[in-house]
Amino acid sequence: MIALLALALAAQPLAVQPMSAQPVADAERAFAAAAQRDGQWTAFRATAAPDAVMFAPGMVKAHIWLQGRADPAQAIAWAPTDTLTACDGSLAISVGGWVDKAAKTQGTFTTVWRHGADGWRWQLDQGHDTPRAIATPAAVKPRRPACTNLSSTATSTDIMPADTIVVQRDNAMPDADIAAVMTAGDEDWPTIAAGHSDDGSLKWEAHGDPKSNAHSFAVYRWGGAGYLLDRIEVNRR
Repeated sequence: MIALLALALAAQPLAVQPMSAQPVADAERAFAAAAQRDGQWTAFRATAAPDAVMFAPGMVKAHIWLQGRADPAQAIAWAPTDTLTACDGSLAISVGGWVDKAAKTQGTFTTVWRHGADGWRWQLDQGHDTPRAIATPAAVKPRRPACTNLSSTATSTDIMPADTIVVQRDNAMPDADIAAVMTAGDEDWPTIAAGHSDDGSLKWEAHGDPKSNAHSFAVYRWGGAGYLLDRIEVNRR
């Protein structure tokens, strides 16, 4: 995990483009509504990007794993609580809470969204169990990285934990205790998936333990002079 703080994630910066017309929170809500209306896995198939991945519990190619999978009798319910959208609107991270009434469980989810000609498509989806349900705010406040000095994103090697960092572990509520997820050996986990916005202002990486289904997920946002580790999640199941 220490390596996550030392990674230099390269990207070719492009000119900042206008944000997409549809906020990613609306795309997340529409996704959740489709699951209730059309069926859980039907909605996942309909909104997945061609290269989408998910964890079940190890990382799988979404279109292969979802192919022919029957919808559960009752879909889980979820809603976004926080979104982070790249300066150019090409990539976004949506997080929130989910509830499975049938299994009487609850937790958090993270969705990576990619915006293209056909709108928002999810690129990565994962979740964690939590001891209590996540409260849904009346309104989701959208966040953005710093949108200045983007020409430096291609060469910046500076990564620092953000003051507002969120840490998510299994069977725990979200907190800011980064030390709790720093375990010896995690730094050797190879990268199994990664992505970035076209302008380099927002990036994400997933690392996986080759000997198990354990994995980590990190989000980096541009801070104007370097990258900030905005969110880190670790699943050791």
